[in-house]
Amino acid sequence: MYQIRSACAQDVPSMVSLILRVQSLLPDPSIFFVDEGLPHFIEEHYRTSYVAATSSGELAGLLIVVIPTPEENLGLDISLPPEDLPHVLHMDTCVVAPEHRGHHLEQRLLDHAEKHIDTSRFHILLCTVSPNNPASLHSVEKTGYRIASRTIKYGGLDRYILIRNLQKTDR
Repeated sequence: MYQIRSACAQDVPSMVSLILRVQSLLPDPSIFFVDEGLPHFIEEHYRTSYVAATSSGELAGLLIVVIPTPEENLGLDISLPPEDLPHVLHMDTCVVAPEHRGHHLEQRLLDHAEKHIDTSRFHILLCTVSPNNPASLHSVEKTGYRIASRTIKYGGLDRYILIRNLQKTDR
């Protein structure tokens, strides 16, 4: 059984460790982009993050939600109208430890986050997924996202940009 909850400051070291471990175990490291600023990134965004924890408290998965800066808004990559850009949230980083896969934690984390979004302010959810990560793509699509574009991001990596509009019933 897993408890999905908001992340707290005490989770930051475990979040960094989980992301680095998951990335190091991938057969193709380009599937999941991690840069040297990861600890600072998590420190900056843990307040808008969610974790899936086991009954013993071990982190099994996590989701980092980011309010994008105007320059980094993925909505620009998919030509969203300018008036929609302030309503975008990035479902930025989602990882599940290999030993906890198969429990739909990515979907459960996304669903949990959606329930806590102020939809009067944010209703367009965007994320990126590597075309070489069919499991994650399938999981995100099952949660109601659809591919909006395929582009090059993160210094040359092939990515789908997926969108979910909470003001439309697209599930």
